[in-house]
Order: sequence, then structure tokens, then C-alpha cells
Amino acid sequence: MIDRSLKKNLVHEDRWSRVYNPEPNFYASESKFEADGISVSIEELTSAWDSWNDSERLSFVNAYRVKTQFSKPDEQILEFLMAKGNELVWSTIAGTLSLHHSNKRVVLDFLLQRLRSSSEPKSNFIQALYLLGDLTALRDLQELYGRLSGEVNRSGGQPDVWIICDFLKCCEALAYLEKTERYRDDIQAFLEHPDETIRNQAQMALAGPQPEEFE
Repeated sequence: MIDRSLKKNLVHEDRWSRVYNPEPNFYASESKFEADGISVSIEELTSAWDSWNDSERLSFVNAYRVKTQFSKPDEQILEFLMAKGNELVWSTIAGTLSLHHSNKRVVLDFLLQRLRSSSEPKSNFIQALYLLGDLTALRDLQELYGRLSGEVNRSGGQPDVWIICDFLKCCEALAYLEKTERYRDDIQAFLEHPDETIRNQAQMALAGPQPEEFE
């Protein structure tokens, strides 16, 4: 739930959320699942999903994923999204699955399947795997590290920004799960990168997973 001080200048509202613009170039999104206590049943979602466009689906998912309490009916909704979503939906709910779905084996298999897919970016799936904390994921993460490292090296350190972000997140995940410093040099190489997004990602990767990510 967002701080009351941010609830200024409402610029957008739909069924699931509100967006405020409390100061220039800053937006704060408020989920109605948390703020207003709204709910949706699996039957309602199943009935409505096919009639929604991609924007409407993403609006629902972004508001739903920040719920702090998840029940068994909520797990049914997460399973529906795993089955019916697209890559963007899956990426959006990845961390929520790790933290709030009780069947960790199902979640692990789903995340590894996404990690092995040909689509990018993968950072949210990588993050979800270290939130899950299952060392079974290490082999797949190490294989991804090898592939991304090769792409970064072949391009002279100037590949697509999302490839670098995935590489940095992969280094962060492996350092955390392996409890090693061996990926530190890989990360530090991007601290002076001309792209601000990459510099910020490198700083966060060096810091490692933060406690609030696990809440």
C-alpha cells in the first residue's frame, strides 16, 4: 500500500488500480486489491480473460501481484495466469509465484521452463529463482550465465541493454545461491557503463538480494 503523501494528482484509474503523479516525473501506482480490499474469483477471471486486451490483462496482473495475503483461491488464480498468460504476464507474476504459491515444485518447474525459453528479458525469472532459493536451479542459471557471458564478450561489451541486465541479474543470483564472490569482477565491469540503467543494475547486483525482496 502506498504512502498517503503520494496520493496526490490522480492521473489514471481503472477497475484494479489508481495512478498518482505527486511530483514531476514521478508516478505512484496503488492497487485496489490492497487499498480497497477488492477481490475477484477464479470464475470471474476465467469468464472475463478472453475478452480483455493485453493492456487490460496487464493492468489486472500488476494490481493483483502486490497483494500481501494469498489464499488457496488466490493460488488458483496464479495457476490460471501461469496457464493462460503470455511472456509479459509471466514475467510480471514471477516473484509473486516464488513468494506466495505453496507448491514450490510447480513454481520451480515453471520458472525453469521460462529460463530455458528463447525469449528475453529473463531478469524477473532469475530474480524469482533466487527468491525461491532452490539450488536445483543452479545448473540452469550456470548455463544461462555461460550463454549470456558469451554474447557480452562477442559484442565487445555493447550488446542489447536487456542482455546485459539479464547477465547482471544472473551473476547476482549465482553469487547469492553459490555464496561466492567469483562473479564480482563480471558485475564491476559495468559500473562505468555509459547507460545509466546498466550502471544502476550493476550497483544493485553488487549489493545482492535485499531483505525487502523476500517480503
